[in-house]
Amino acid sequence: MKLISCVLFLLIFSVRLFAQDKSLAEKAYLHVLQNGFSTAPEFVVITITNANTGESKEICVTATVWFNALEMEYLPNSEKSYIEYLRSNSHSRTFALTKPDALKNIGFVNYHLKHEKRISEIIVKNHLRDSLKKINLLREAAYKEGNLYRRNRRIMLLTFTDSIKKYRNLNPEEDQIIKDLNESVSYEESFDNPKSFDYKKLSEKGLHFMALWRTQIRSSKQKYNELSKESNRLYEKFFQRYYKKYGMNFCHVGFKHGIITFLGDEVAYVGYGIIID
Repeated sequence: MKLISCVLFLLIFSVRLFAQDKSLAEKAYLHVLQNGFSTAPEFVVITITNANTGESKEICVTATVWFNALEMEYLPNSEKSYIEYLRSNSHSRTFALTKPDALKNIGFVNYHLKHEKRISEIIVKNHLRDSLKKINLLREAAYKEGNLYRRNRRIMLLTFTDSIKKYRNLNPEEDQIIKDLNESVSYEESFDNPKSFDYKKLSEKGLHFMALWRTQIRSSKQKYNELSKESNRLYEKFFQRYYKKYGMNFCHVGFKHGIITFLGDEVAYVGYGIIID
């Protein structure tokens, strides 16, 4: 009797766990559809059937690549109509393609998911979802702190300039530095590298002037730097290390656990976005 009860419990637990995974995958799928086209498109996992051969497989592609494949299959249409069609199939996320160009666009032939069981174990046993959520919290805190710093920075720059002008006029080089600082928040960061163009073009007096300014802002920028540094550390530990080892397989399995990844816009890189609950 105890054995039967134990088996029933495990069956119920397995069904619930499976349902939860499906629910997370469906929510992740709907999230990607909601975002639609983007300069940094998110990855989505779908099941594709080659209607010509009957072969089916799960594939992880960006939303943009998937929409392009739909255009090849069904002729160009509006983004809105595609999203409505895809949303109606959010439960199974299974689609049939017939045209060679559409299948080629999503890399159907050469796509093979590997290490699914191992990656899934890593995500569950290492509580990876919770760890990745911490990155989002740190990013949000750093963003708020960065906005606060940028608002205060202009006032600090005016105060810094006025404090010098009380005793003397700025020379042309110093005046240009102030203009550059006003135009770009990141200008002073180039002086972390003595080999940078901005660093090399300044005279000794100009470098001294920049050193005075950097001393003024150091404490105000410290909290933002600490938050950014910790966020980057966790990003490397809980996302980059696994992506470097498993590649797109990690993004594929992660999606089914509600982990959203994306393809960078300016430089082609894969990054972590958010966790879907």
